[in-house]
Amino acid sequence: MDGFITCEGVRVGGVPDGKALEQLAAQGVRTLVDAREEGEASGEDVAALAAGLGMTCLRMPISRRRVDVAQIERFRDCVQNPANAPVYAFSKGGKRPAGVLCFLACARMGDSVIEVFRRAKQYGLELERERGLKRFILDFYSSHRGDMLNNHFQKHFQHHPA
Repeated sequence: MDGFITCEGVRVGGVPDGKALEQLAAQGVRTLVDAREEGEASGEDVAALAAGLGMTCLRMPISRRRVDVAQIERFRDCVQNPANAPVYAFSKGGKRPAGVLCFLACARMGDSVIEVFRRAKQYGLELERERGLKRFILDFYSSHRGDMLNNHFQKHFQHHPA
């Protein structure tokens, strides 16, 4: 995924290198959210580089294989916390955090599962390739979790606007 995309007010992209971190700091980004799984991280120490530029880097892993409600909630709470704003969320290619943000935006509005995938595609994301996230979204919408969608995610966003 090239460049930055914005979804629900959160910038999303790939793992930033030193130059990208400098640009993010110059743009006022306060918090980096690292959504990579354990073992996905390699190369430069993003957290140390970010700290040197006055930014905080928080680990909020989102699994490639099996996404669960707890992962979604931790990620949501982190990116929605006004104390963390502005936020740049990243993974290897930025697809998982962007997909989660699309899901959360649709959950907040009470949109259908079709809208989640449409919105993701609008941002250049093919959720078909993100099997764990795709499975989570489809299971969430097709199971008894519909009540949770209506009562939990919508309620949270009403009290914590994006």
